[in-house]
Amino acid sequence: MATLKLYLLGTPRFTLDKEEIGIGRKKALALLCYLAVKAEPQRRDTLAALLWPETGQRQARAALSRHLTEIRRIIGDGRLTADRETVGLTGDLWLDVHHFQQRVGAVDPVDPAATKALTQAVDLYRGDFMRGFTLPDCPEFDEWQFYQSEGLRQQFTTALTQLVTIHCGQRDFSAALPHAHRLLAQDPLNEAAHSQVMELYARTGQQSAALRQYQLCVEMMNEEFGASPAAETVALYERIRGGELSREFAQPLSAAIPTKHPAKKRHNLPAQSTPFVGREAEMAAVTKLLMNTAGRLVTIVGTGGMGKTRLALAIAEAQVETGHFPHGVYFVPLAPLS
Repeated sequence: MATLKLYLLGTPRFTLDKEEIGIGRKKALALLCYLAVKAEPQRRDTLAALLWPETGQRQARAALSRHLTEIRRIIGDGRLTADRETVGLTGDLWLDVHHFQQRVGAVDPVDPAATKALTQAVDLYRGDFMRGFTLPDCPEFDEWQFYQSEGLRQQFTTALTQLVTIHCGQRDFSAALPHAHRLLAQDPLNEAAHSQVMELYARTGQQSAALRQYQLCVEMMNEEFGASPAAETVALYERIRGGELSREFAQPLSAAIPTKHPAKKRHNLPAQSTPFVGREAEMAAVTKLLMNTAGRLVTIVGTGGMGKTRLALAIAEAQVETGHFPHGVYFVPLAPLS
């Protein structure tokens, strides 16, 4: 049987026996991706509620059957296993998400094979999970996609950090530099990431590039925080400009540079991969409750899948922008405690 490959890190795409295949209906695409990531049979009622939340159960199950027929037509009958209650994928299936997670999860940093596994993992990461795809009328699927994306992004950042550490420990600064660049791209407002790239440029004999990176850091700090770089960053710049860092006299890579300027926007809110639209009335009502200094707790209640978490995150993001809570706005998931 020909291999079906699903590439979900970045814009979703699919190949069957090395040939690109397209899936016309967005919900058929979402269904295929969901089944692939879950990697075990799912209940039909669960899938119907996930993708047709505002439709009656009978109509939703009928729609599910039609979309399964389309998927079966595209990928072949032998790759879908289904009975009256459950649906799953079987056969020769390759999923980049699973291969990425296997390589990241099996790594022991002191193992010589760690570099190879981590490099393979970050090479698989073409972009955030299902980038550019959204189902606005399916809040529960939207929420699932959001948390998948955030978790994979964090694993990617960890893998890059480990690679930089490993290569620097081996004095292979040229190998560390591309990974440091990708770390900076993940968080362009991180002064420590700018400093790391500066130092790696200097360690590889690219003094001009290191000095240009400092200027980019200066511009970023001024535009985003209205401040200058930390004293440690300035000191690193002076050392580079004075030629103290070079290939010949490379010392261990400096520790991450702490910033003396607190971030203007203090929060740990996960980045949203899809836009939040509507719900203005609900946002206004909750915001009014938050502004009541006599209140200590605001609870959003509702049935599963209605988008409570996304609503709460949208409200939290708005409060970050207003600066009403100077000590910060933080997201604390309680699901692990249940």
